[in-house]
Amino acid sequence: MRFFELAKLGDNGIAKYVGTILLLASTLIGFGQLPLMIALMLKGISLESMEIMDAYQIRMLLGNNMFILVQLIPFIILLMFLLFAVSKLHKRPIITLFTTRLEIDVKRIFFAFAIWSVFLSGSLVLSVLMGAELKWNFNPKTFLMLTGISFFILPLQTTFEELFFRGYLIQSFARRFKTPLFPMIFSGVIFGLMHFSNPEVNVLGFEIITYYILTGIFTNLMAVMDEGLELGIGFHAANNIFGCLIITNNWQVFQTDALWMDMSKPAIGLDLYITLFVFFPLMLFIFSKKYKWKTLKESLLTKVSDSH
Repeated sequence: MRFFELAKLGDNGIAKYVGTILLLASTLIGFGQLPLMIALMLKGISLESMEIMDAYQIRMLLGNNMFILVQLIPFIILLMFLLFAVSKLHKRPIITLFTTRLEIDVKRIFFAFAIWSVFLSGSLVLSVLMGAELKWNFNPKTFLMLTGISFFILPLQTTFEELFFRGYLIQSFARRFKTPLFPMIFSGVIFGLMHFSNPEVNVLGFEIITYYILTGIFTNLMAVMDEGLELGIGFHAANNIFGCLIITNNWQVFQTDALWMDMSKPAIGLDLYITLFVFFPLMLFIFSKKYKWKTLKESLLTKVSDSH
């Protein structure tokens, strides 16, 4: 059975999907700001004062590490609730949200993590050669905690996004289409649009949304070709950890005490196009050879069997 057919194993009534989406949305709305509010209250900030504080003021008060932590905690709850919904509402094994394999292939996760980390390092070197203004930003007092957050908390956020967009949504869409091609595109578009409120959109313009959409489609493609989410989980974790721990700037969604601060003028540069049209295809090539993937035509256009 293909990855996109695994939703057939459970209870797929429309009420189950509506219930899961409402559970996650209500959790995000109802609980999303609670960790931040508690952190501010512990600093002696009243509810009235919180209402007039902007993100910069909050970050300066809490510090970068605590500010990131309170943003990530809700995703841990979302991850637990998604797994609960798949198991208890849809009544299917949790493993079916991850992969077609009998168990999660951890080696695949680490391989994708390593490969994308190498490409990101190359992109950083390329940016420096092209004139990027980097400032050494190492702070020994905060870097250890940031490392812990990056490797133990941040991957839970990226894993939730992979499971929801690349697993739950695509599997549900695939039940209503004959091939995985359209679900892959739809999920990628939704993933991109979910970044619409990120501060970098205001800085770089709406063109950056296209990058997020194409990145979502790229990760979807890995799931289609590899019949599981392990590669996407490793890729996504490496991407966010690198942006949190190695290099940051003062206008993206996560502003951290990373090793370097990019002081360059915000712009959509050549490195972004190299990522999309050189690095992504190279990664697909490497994975296709290592894991002996089927052709694109076989993976994207082979019809999904009728749902039960």
